[in-house]
Amino acid sequence: TVGAGLNQLDSMIGEMYDIKRATLPTTRSVGHRSAASFLLTSALVLALSVLLPMVTHPRELLEAAGWQPSVCDDSCVHANDSACDDGGACRDGSDCGACGAREASLPVPSWAVIVASLVSIAVLSLGVSTVGEMARSAGGSWGRVPLTDATLGTAVLNKFANSAQVREKGLKVLQYVLKAGAYSRLFSAGLTKQLKDLSKATSTARRFFKFCRWVKHFEDLSEARDQSDRVMRLLLYFRVAANFGADWAEDVCSLERVGILPAGTLSVEFMLFAEY
Repeated sequence: TVGAGLNQLDSMIGEMYDIKRATLPTTRSVGHRSAASFLLTSALVLALSVLLPMVTHPRELLEAAGWQPSVCDDSCVHANDSACDDGGACRDGSDCGACGAREASLPVPSWAVIVASLVSIAVLSLGVSTVGEMARSAGGSWGRVPLTDATLGTAVLNKFANSAQVREKGLKVLQYVLKAGAYSRLFSAGLTKQLKDLSKATSTARRFFKFCRWVKHFEDLSEARDQSDRVMRLLLYFRVAANFGADWAEDVCSLERVGILPAGTLSVEFMLFAEY
């Protein structure tokens, strides 16, 4: 899958370069950027070829590179006293005579490998040139709202603060940040449990900003009525019905989640229709 995707990506990059050469003036800076993008794309592909096996089989890959999977020596000052002192007075593996070999910890945390893989895949999917242009655009004006021409100010912030969708998406970001922190194994057991509970509470809070989204689909009825082709008109009506049912079912599920309605209010058949 990765090979096929990279092959397609290479074709897309070639097509984009052809379009740029046909529409933009040829300058030295454009050529340098194209060469830099090609080199960075190649570097990311090579990095992924190492990172992906590190995600699935980290120990086997590191052992092949000469890494020792176990630690066993008697370097601790309390070694050779017939008592196992690993994990207490001695670090793991430094009292091998009494405790035996210990499994060595990975030199790179698994979460760091996963994050690096996801970032590399995201950059390759967007395109190195596109990411570079986004970075240069963001660097030119830090006060500009990403992907828009609007600049941050009182009016824009007020619009964001009074938008249910912005609040819901903000809570979604917070929910997954909390969930990532809970599963990162970087914190104590107590703090990890607290992060999980906060993530669940944030998920419930999000639902209150998503109520009655089905109302917007009434506006789509006029689009369906104006469609001249009969088949397309029927398909549009079906789309409106499906979206209406899905959003309405989500409202009912939210009411079930917070305990206002009993579980199983909607039939299994209707839920399958909503999911479809």
